[in-house]
Amino acid sequence: MRVHRTKRAKKVLGLFEKEFGFHPPFQVIIDGTFAMSAITNRLQVEDRVTTYLGSKIQFLTTKCLVKEIDTLGETVARGKGMFGGAKIILKKFQTRKCKHKPCVSALSCVKAMVGKSNEHRYIIATQDPAVMQELKDIPGVPILTINGGRLFLMKPSRASVEHQHKKLEAKLNVSGMEEKVLKALNERHGLLRETVIKAQKKKKARGANPLSMKKSSTKGKQQQTKRKRTRHHKASKE
Repeated sequence: MRVHRTKRAKKVLGLFEKEFGFHPPFQVIIDGTFAMSAITNRLQVEDRVTTYLGSKIQFLTTKCLVKEIDTLGETVARGKGMFGGAKIILKKFQTRKCKHKPCVSALSCVKAMVGKSNEHRYIIATQDPAVMQELKDIPGVPILTINGGRLFLMKPSRASVEHQHKKLEAKLNVSGMEEKVLKALNERHGLLRETVIKAQKKKKARGANPLSMKKSSTKGKQQQTKRKRTRHHKASKE
């Protein structure tokens, strides 16, 4: 089953590579909810994610995501140890600048990092349903979650599929235009070819006249017959 899940993840990731230009090392932004779920399910984030995606990974977070763990820890009486462990996990990763002063919520920060088109090609690792819902409306955003104690890379969202279809339609329209242009060029080329053939035929017609060749041959035959007759006439007189 682990091999099957890994193959499925590579297949889904391959779609993002082909359609949206993702490439190794993949940049994975980890938020606090994902880190807490990893602690609950006893998952080593770096090892398991690298094995699951089957490629080099650059693990990232932001100061807003780290700050939200502190905020949640202050509001929730229980599980403070879990929040502390999640903060330790996030602090091991590279902190990507998000330009938020003061810090904003995880949802706002992640949306700002991704933007309208996810031009930096981030993979978002989260357990927050609100974050997932917002990201599904943005094409080209892979979402990594923990489902049933196992890593799960969600399939491309409807926005990503629609973007893919539009891209394909644009290619087909371009190919259709190219076909029309080629057809027009072929027609022009055909006309030019016809004129070239006609010109070649005219040049052939201006060559040696076959009728003159025939006349010369007939004259030669007449001379030969006259010579034969004269010789035969001389012999009869003697």
